[in-house]
Amino acid sequence: MRTATLSAFRRDMKKYLDSVSDESEHLVIHRPKGKGVVILSAKEYGSWMATIHEFASQRNHERLMESIQQVKEGKTQEVEFDPVENSFQPKRMG
Repeated sequence: MRTATLSAFRRDMKKYLDSVSDESEHLVIHRPKGKGVVILSAKEYGSWMATIHEFASQRNHERLMESIQQVKEGKTQEVEFDPVENSFQPKRMG
């Protein structure tokens, strides 16, 4: 995470925005009276919104937590996407 004053951001806006975009790095701009702002890349923003959406429903939250537990316990299976069937199939060995 980078930080900048409002004056520095104004002076080097392109440099700061390129850094945020190219390095997926957050930028905190300090402003007077504690009214700071955070700038993040569109890609990062999209990722945050997807995560918020997934956790918005209790059922989605439960399924995600169950999946995390399965990974921790080693209860996983490799799959391949079958474009003809438009589905995932167990990965073929060999």
